[in-house]
Amino acid sequence: MRKGVFSWGFDEKARRYDEELLCGRYVITTSLDKDDVSAAEAVRYYRQSASQSSTSFRVLKDFLS
Repeated sequence: MRKGVFSWGFDEKARRYDEELLCGRYVITTSLDKDDVSAAEAVRYYRQSASQSSTSFRVLKDFLS
């Protein structure tokens, strides 16, 4: 790699592996310990957060209109 030159690479094999591994699955990660929150609770918290974010964004868009 030369200084001041941008370069990038793409690992097709890694992409295919991830795609096959995660195909049809919804992945939610959290920093909480599994003893502190169950998978169902993590999903519920995520959905609640997403719903609140969506509502807030809609209100902001209406205000700016």
